[in-house]
Amino acid sequence: MSIKPEIIRGDELVLDLFIEALKTHVPAAAHLTFDGTELPKHELLDKAVGLRSPFKTKRTLKTELKKAQMELDAKRLEIRHFVKSAHTCIKAFLGEESPDIAKFGFKPDKKQRPLTSAENQARAKKAEETRLLNHTMGPAEKKRFDKAHESGGTPPAGGAGASDSAGAGGPTHVA
Repeated sequence: MSIKPEIIRGDELVLDLFIEALKTHVPAAAHLTFDGTELPKHELLDKAVGLRSPFKTKRTLKTELKKAQMELDAKRLEIRHFVKSAHTCIKAFLGEESPDIAKFGFKPDKKQRPLTSAENQARAKKAEETRLLNHTMGPAEKKRFDKAHESGGTPPAGGAGASDSAGAGGPTHVA
């Protein structure tokens, strides 16, 4: 991606044109009356260049900033990968729960707080609804099913097959 040059406008444009015209169209030995005083060409030229320099400095720095931003954007993935790898490296070196991890600029991992009984009930209800929706079994049902299947018996009631039968209360799908 290239950087487009900005369009020079306003006072900066006038100063640029004034300086170029003063250099090319006014003889070197000329004295010009400027703001009530007579100045030699080189003094007037120096004054104009001095007044134009903040515009040029700003333009140069703005271009450098755009280049630096493009370079940063190009290396962003590499930087993220490095930081992640450094975090993993320091956790492995110091231990996952070491408070010294913060000295390297990383936040220590927080321990997960235990769920409240209401949160546990909501989690169990959501898991049950998901199993009914996906027609799958939970871990306890899978164990019972596997034990029954190994012994040659029938699967326990309430398994994955039960939700497919009519009147089980679960959603039915028509293919």
